Amino acid sequence: MSWEQCTKDRAKSCAREKDEGYSRCTEQRDEGYSECTQTRDDGFRRCCDWAPCSWFCRAWVWVSHIVCVIWTWISNIVCVAWTWVANVVCVLWVYATAPVCLAIGKLILGLDGLLRWGLATFGSIVAGIIDFVFHPVESIGTIGSLLGGCPSARANEPGPLQIIAHHGAPLELPENTIQSCARALTLKANAVEIDLCMTADGEVVLWHDWHPDDVVSLTRQLELGQGDVAFKPHVPPIGSAWRKPTVELTLEEFRAHYSYLDERDPVDRIKWQIAHGPVDPTIPTLGEFFSATREWPSLRTVYLDVKMPSASALLYAGRMMDQIDASVRAGRRGLEIVIMVPDPMVLRVMKTRAHEQGYSQAFTWDVEFPAGIVLNPAKFSAVAHATSSQFHNSVASVGRPTVATLFPWRVYRRTIDHDVRRRDEVNADPGTLNAGVEIAKLVAWTINDPDEMRCLATMGVTGIITDRISDLAGVASSVGRL
Repeated sequence: MSWEQCTKDRAKSCAREKDEGYSRCTEQRDEGYSECTQTRDDGFRRCCDWAPCSWFCRAWVWVSHIVCVIWTWISNIVCVAWTWVANVVCVLWVYATAPVCLAIGKLILGLDGLLRWGLATFGSIVAGIIDFVFHPVESIGTIGSLLGGCPSARANEPGPLQIIAHHGAPLELPENTIQSCARALTLKANAVEIDLCMTADGEVVLWHDWHPDDVVSLTRQLELGQGDVAFKPHVPPIGSAWRKPTVELTLEEFRAHYSYLDERDPVDRIKWQIAHGPVDPTIPTLGEFFSATREWPSLRTVYLDVKMPSASALLYAGRMMDQIDASVRAGRRGLEIVIMVPDPMVLRVMKTRAHEQGYSQAFTWDVEFPAGIVLNPAKFSAVAHATSSQFHNSVASVGRPTVATLFPWRVYRRTIDHDVRRRDEVNADPGTLNAGVEIAKLVAWTINDPDEMRCLATMGVTGIITDRISDLAGVASSVGRL
């Protein structure tokens, strides 16, 4: 690697992280204000009608609301300040380690990713401590729940479980390919979740990583936390002119320089070849995917996971929404489409375009947990995000924390416990609690442990996204939800 690659190119990642950090601060501020308003309105509804009680109750609700707003404002200032500090640390790290970079080459990217993870984890720990101070009841409840088993919440009339294939069948085939999705259906999936990015010539492609130098992308390239996937993404090396966001490459260029590497044992390759024929690693467009759905009668629902960062929302989110609708119309009739968007700015632009054009797809503000300590799991409630005054979605989804979060499964099941109960409350009075929109689905992802699958299926989530499709089908059958 050259000096410029070891300094300026790496510093660009710091700048990108800073911009995304500022966007997250804004999103959290807006979400906080929305939560304050919702809590205030719920408080007013619970106040009794008897005059003295009503006066005291309303006064308390107003005081609590003011405190909530002030705390949200202070939190935003702290978030912006921390983002700035983290960026300074990142830039200093880049230039301080430039000589090391010249010596070890692209291995420095692993250390860069570790630094970003460390900064994010430290910020999350501080946030966890703050949550404990300002939400002591919920924090103590979370600590107490660590010793318990599967929560007692049970959904009203849960119905058949959606067995949602994560990227298709990634334990056997390249993720996000048509062949992989077809294989998932033979393993008894009845829904698939695929990732979407966009190219410079306006094509929507099934690919996980918008930018090859994002932290998540780098961890996937280095095979950190990838589990037993059969193929890993193959991208151009550091310094290559082709190593850039998908939206800066045409479809032809993207397919020429991005692909998948076969990580299977040679014996497994031969067995697969004999049993199923050759592997097709072609990265499909969304149009090609939906054309293939005409041959998949068992497929009921498609979850489209939009990987677009907030910085690209204004330029590309509307165009992607148009492409999604056009592709859906060209596919099999009767498919249910859910668009999963973790970034609220992207979600806002896409929902606005869908409303203007009369598109009929459902949306979910996809919730992800941070690394570190989470003592207030309700803060990451999928239903609270769905009922946000910004969106009023009909689908709620939340991802299981990774090992980077302390006690990930125990924190997650407490969030699902909250969401199952809250979803039933919202659906009992959607006119008041969600602008008339019922929460049709509560989706959990990515769950690969059979005991966790059983707990969630018993609690009554609508669907579970998994890599281990056959295991989930067995669990669904055993709890009577196949």
